[in-house]
Amino acid sequence: MSTRHTCYLLLFTIFLTTCAPDSQDDIVATVGDQKITAARLRTFVVNLLPGLRSKEKGQAARLDYLQTLIDQELLLLEAYSLKLDQNPEFLQKIEKKRKEYIFTIYQSAIYSKVQVSDEEILNYFTSQGWDRERHATAILVETEEEAEQIRQELEAGGDFAQLARQHSLDSRVAQRNGDLDFLARPMAERLLHIPLAVFDTLKTGTVSPPLPYGKSYHLVRFIEDRKADLQTHQGRIKVQLLKQKRELAVEKEVELLAYEADWQLTSEGLALLKRKGETMGERGDLDIEVTEQKTPLFVFKGGAVTVEEFAEILRNRRIKNKRALVDSGFIASIGRRLLLKNAMLYAAAEKAGLPDDPEVVAWFGKFKKDQLLQLVRRRQVIEKITVETEALHEYYEKNKKKYHTYQIICFDEVMVPSMKVALQIREEIDKSTNLLELSYEKNLQVRRRTADGLICLPLHNQNKKAYPELSEALISTPMGELGGPVYTRSGYAIFKKVRDVAARQQSFEEVRKRVRATLAQGIEKQHFSDWIERLRQKYHQRVQTFPEHLTAALPEALLAGTAEEF
Repeated sequence: MSTRHTCYLLLFTIFLTTCAPDSQDDIVATVGDQKITAARLRTFVVNLLPGLRSKEKGQAARLDYLQTLIDQELLLLEAYSLKLDQNPEFLQKIEKKRKEYIFTIYQSAIYSKVQVSDEEILNYFTSQGWDRERHATAILVETEEEAEQIRQELEAGGDFAQLARQHSLDSRVAQRNGDLDFLARPMAERLLHIPLAVFDTLKTGTVSPPLPYGKSYHLVRFIEDRKADLQTHQGRIKVQLLKQKRELAVEKEVELLAYEADWQLTSEGLALLKRKGETMGERGDLDIEVTEQKTPLFVFKGGAVTVEEFAEILRNRRIKNKRALVDSGFIASIGRRLLLKNAMLYAAAEKAGLPDDPEVVAWFGKFKKDQLLQLVRRRQVIEKITVETEALHEYYEKNKKKYHTYQIICFDEVMVPSMKVALQIREEIDKSTNLLELSYEKNLQVRRRTADGLICLPLHNQNKKAYPELSEALISTPMGELGGPVYTRSGYAIFKKVRDVAARQQSFEEVRKRVRATLAQGIEKQHFSDWIERLRQKYHQRVQTFPEHLTAALPEALLAGTAEEF
């Protein structure tokens, strides 16, 4: 059995192990008072990813897998001996996740009662304008002044497609002559910021005034209208209606629960916040002492929301307005918007006995162990790793060949579907031809390009394998000359080589973080392996194995089905 392999396996499978309850299956090992059953071992092996399976065969493989589960229990023993399970930050973290999990389950139960009928979908389809689609084109530019200038050119007879190709900031839309395809009314507003009034009233063929689009502006023109098919949008509408109705159902439930529980602010919590607000510095930091954190700010029948929970909301939302500490109305508003729902639903879940549900208890037990395994490994291995600058430089100097950029060749091209057409076009053009413009003129496929209208191909192994003929042709073709036609997965390309950026060695400062990550990973594996070996020696008297039960736990047929191929 390979110690190094087992430790490496454990490193990547800590979170794959399920903690099944004891059953009538034979016990294959005990670690302290923890039993490792045949069922747990089988589940572990069956769920392993191919790259993590043992290289051993037969009984040696069984022992290898069993050792991984034993090592996991040893890690937990060490965590308990270090009292990491009593760490306040750890307890706070897992309790928060426990409440979130229970809250989510209870909220899902409310969601499950919500239904959407076909009639509701049809009413929404017609009332919200989903039944009308308009084929939109657009030109996106940086400023309102630029948009207005282009609009004047269009009114004077300018070609929309040509101006879109020349000016639009969105290169993909520019390559399509500004075409945005057919849009339903709500999607036009939500995705493209086209006001509903514009969608409803702008005449077909007419260019809109400049419309805000984020920090930019665009001109919109509709070129065709059509009736939409309900079936096309039915799924999206159902999702939207379900979302709305679920939110409303939860809102009603929360309001009812808050009324019944008599949710209200406390004078004690308000007084504490006011004192903190009066001494708050310019940065808006809210410094609450440990002894003050549990002070209730909102109370209700069966529970309370503490000042620290309120402070966490302020930190997470980056609310540094002094009103959030001294204005009771503002505090009450924040409480209702950001704290009430979770508090009420969790309290209702507690009342329904959800925290004691066996599945919830089992989930939390596994989650707690997973988090404890992460914590002990971080404390005992990861946080103790140091990589000296001298070691970084030494590794970089020895492995310089790993750190380099790839040669990049940028080119113009015209892409056609057949060699026959490609040869005809090649006869008609020369190196002065703008191949992008030619592609537009002939309505040919245009691949995504850079801002300067070129295609740039990094010549790393992946691209060389994907485009072998094109890569070779690009390398051999002189700068500024035409090349091709050559076959690509998209068709036959005729290209003009425009720019060649040579591969270069990357400096130490450019790759410093990558070098450190590489060294730290190697050190971590070694430290982890050494640490596991020490734990085995430390706790060997608390480990008992039953090798005679392993064949029944992991039959040859099962091992053969999960064997690693080499």
